Formats: sequence, structure tokens, C-alpha cells
Amino acid sequence: MSEYIFRPKARLVSTIGADIIKDNYAAVIELVKNAYDADAPSVIISFEKISTGNKDLKITIEDTGHGMSMGDVIDKWLVPATDDKLINQKSPKGRKRQGRKGIGRFAAAVLGDELNLTTRKGDKQVLVSLNWKLFSDSKYLDEVKVPVLEKDEKSTTGTTFEILSSNLEEWKDENIEMLIKELRKTLTPLVKEEEVKDKFSITLNVSSEISTTHAGEHPIRPYPILDMYTYRVIGEVKRGTIKYIFENNVEDVEDVVEEIRLTDISHICGDMAFDFRIFDRDPERIDLIIKNETFKENFGEKPASKNDIKTLINQICGVHIYRDGFRIRPYGDEGYDWLSLDKRRVQDPSIRLGSDQLFGVVEIQVEEISKLVDKSARDGLKENENYKNLKNILVAIIKNIETARRSYRKTSGIGVKKSKIVSIESRFRELVSNENISVEVGKNLKHISNEDKKKLDDIFVADSENKEKIAEEIQKEIAVYHGQATLGKILNVIMHEANKPLSWFVNTSDSMSAFIDHYKKTRKKNILIESLNKRRHTMSKRNI
Repeated sequence: MSEYIFRPKARLVSTIGADIIKDNYAAVIELVKNAYDADAPSVIISFEKISTGNKDLKITIEDTGHGMSMGDVIDKWLVPATDDKLINQKSPKGRKRQGRKGIGRFAAAVLGDELNLTTRKGDKQVLVSLNWKLFSDSKYLDEVKVPVLEKDEKSTTGTTFEILSSNLEEWKDENIEMLIKELRKTLTPLVKEEEVKDKFSITLNVSSEISTTHAGEHPIRPYPILDMYTYRVIGEVKRGTIKYIFENNVEDVEDVVEEIRLTDISHICGDMAFDFRIFDRDPERIDLIIKNETFKENFGEKPASKNDIKTLINQICGVHIYRDGFRIRPYGDEGYDWLSLDKRRVQDPSIRLGSDQLFGVVEIQVEEISKLVDKSARDGLKENENYKNLKNILVAIIKNIETARRSYRKTSGIGVKKSKIVSIESRFRELVSNENISVEVGKNLKHISNEDKKKLDDIFVADSENKEKIAEEIQKEIAVYHGQATLGKILNVIMHEANKPLSWFVNTSDSMSAFIDHYKKTRKKNILIESLNKRRHTMSKRNI
């Protein structure tokens, strides 16, 4: 038997980059993570228009981390899927490393055709030049030669990626704006900036030739609206117990402290910390945000409008997952409702929270403990049993938030319409809802197994859905009767109005017959016309 070896084609590199890394924004974030892993205190991202051959864009990502030596470049950076960060999971300064899949370096291939890498460690500087087009179908991977140069250079340590691209059109105003949004979400807002000991800052510089709207320097900071929440729930899941505090930001009332014991899923998906901020979108609440002095200082030069506030809330809302301080995409992306909050809200909009009302941060543990595994494509977590349990736990927490929020709004009269007339639809909703019973059962049966709880929930849901169907049928019948009644009213009006000219014709028919006979004999129409006008004038007075 003969033995052979795998000999990958050079295009494997483009497959790793372009086909696995989701988009340009994900590529930039991967290179930012590399800077974090290098213990850099900061990273600067720059976009500049150039004119070099067929290249029209230069993207520079520069950090002041520990850099790489010649050996690091050859034995680690040029080795796809290296296990270095998997073995050494912490950086020299103790940071939990992000790029453990070993594919982040290929993000540069997504952003442009050419890469000039400059890295400095100690008294040495290493230069690498890569043209990604060399990794074509015609060559094998081991046939592509990468020029690497080492020289003496006494300067600050760190690494600079200089990417040359002919894709200037891919970075218009709206693309730069989206990048800013993605970068703002990259670092967890669970801890305030002033409380962070090991600080890591991100700055974006944009040339005016790239974007007139976003030209200049942009220090990446959390959204100023994050502290304008209506309610906040902050807590943790630890060793099978959920503990949290419900905070009311509307008025000075006592915080609600809750503790829920999990039984069957305590060992699955690990411990986690969470921070949920709820934004009520009532006009009164929007006005309070606009008038808030701290918010006004951070918003911008022009005063915020109600639409501005709603747009900001839309941009930040969603439930985000973070690990070791960095967000896992796409959780929290606008329009990605991975907990099906909007679907739940359709069933009961007066109680349920929608994805456009809730900003959530969930900090999970490393893969080895939580068993929540990143997909190689950086597009989320593998949807295993651990992931399903994560979702179930978070939905259970959100249900408790909804109950506490509803209780306060009901006692305070917030969101209650002043009109005493309650719509038939809302009465039906109240009639078929099992929400109160479900919550009470959950509170009083905390120690039963999670499987039994799920069975009870399924029974309540099935019963509620059955009642919903009956209620819809009744509503349809009512709508038919209501429509018939309305049609009857319309016909009454028509008949009443039509009766006036009809009665005139009936009352005048005998006279008209005599006038016609007279006209046939005399052929004098003047007498006929004068008589008809006189008759019409008399009838008009009667109707008045």
C-alpha cells in the first residue's frame, strides 16, 4: 500500500478568508482582536484614499502591543490554524486571548489584495509582503513564497497591517457608519470605562476623501443612550441559581431582588453574567431622554428629536453575547431576533418585550467550561444542547422582567389609556391569557425539575393557543354582525335621503298626468312648465 499526503491548493487561503469571514466589518474586528491578544493598550484603524497602480484605498490597523519576532512570524503567523493561542490561552499580561481558531490573520485578504505587515519586538523589525492574488488555483500552497525581511530597528513595539485595496466603492458613508456601529458594540459595556484596569481603546480615523460625513477621528465609545434606560435587570447565573436586581429608573422606588433555582440545567452552558436594559417607547419617556442634561452633552451639536431617540434605541437594542469582553456576532445585530422576542410579543403586546425595547448583554464563559462553542466562520455559536439551554435560561429571565415591569406600570397607571372604553380585542386577550397563572405556578413550584416546568409551560401555551383560536372565531362572528349592523345604518340613511325626491314624484304624478293631457290638446308648454315650477317650489318649502 502506498501512502500519500494532503497537498492543499493555494486558493485554500482565500477560502479561509473570503468564504469563512462574514464581511468587511467582521474582518476589521478580527484584526482588532489580534491587537487585543498582543496586549496592546490601543488600536488605531485608518482609512485613506490613495492612487498606487490600480489601488485606490489603504486601510491601516496599528497597535502598540508586544509585536512579533522573526520566529513568531515564521512559526506562528505563517502557519494556518496554529494552536499557539489554544495552548497559551492567556496573553503575557493575563488577557484571555480571542483569536484561538488561528484564522484571524486571513481577515486581511478579505479587506484588500495586498498586505504589508510591519511588526517590532525588542530591537528587531520584521517586514512581510503578501499579494493574495498569488494564492491562485494554479499553485499549491507550499509553492507560494512569502518574502520576509528582518532588520535592526529601535522603536516602539507593536504591529501594523497596511492593506491596499481597489475596493474604495465598498466604503461609502453608510459603510463607515456601519463599521462605527459594529466597533461600538465590540467591547462589552457591562463594566464602566473608568472601572477597567486593563484598558483597551479603539480609534477610527477616516479621510475626508473617503467620507465627508464621518471624516476625522472617532474614539469608539459606548452609545450615550445606554444609561437612559427605563428599567434595568443586572445579575448572574452561578452554580444553577439565577440572582438579579430589578432597578426602576422612572422613580425612586426600592429595587426588587429575585433568586431562581435551576435544577436540571445547572451544569449546562456554564455560569454567566447578564445586564438587561429596557427602554419604554412612550412619548413621555422619549421626552425625558431628550431633556436629560447628560444625554444632551454626549449626543452632539444639534438637539435630539424624537425620531433620533427612536433610531438610537433601534440601533442598540437586541440581546448581545460576549465572551472575555468581546462580542460574538451576529447576536445583537439589528433585525437578528435570536430569542424570538418579537414572535412572543405578537401574542401579547401589552406585556411582552419586543427586540426594539430591550438591550441585553450576556457574558458567557470559555468554551471548555460553558460548552458554548464558536463556529469557525465567526458567525455565532454551534446550536447544540448547551446553546438551547442558554436560550431557555435567558427567556426565563426575560419573563420575570416582563412580570415586574407590568406590575409597576399597572400600579403606576403608565401606559393605561384614559378612555374608559376598552376594545373587544383587548378584553379577549385578557380572557384567554394564562400569563398570571403561569407566573404564579412558576413562583410556587421553584423546586420541581426543569423538565416538569417545561411540561407545565407547554400545557399553558397549548391551552392559551386553543383559546386564542376560539377567540378569533368569535371576533370574526362579531365583525360580521357589526358589519351587517353598519350596513343597515347606511341603508337607512340612503332610504331616508332618497325618500324626499321619490315622494315628490309620487305626490305630483296625478297632476303631471293632467298637465300632459292638457298639453296634448293645446300644445302649449308654458302652462305646463309654470305649473311644474310652482308645484316644485311648494314641495321644497314643505321639506324645509
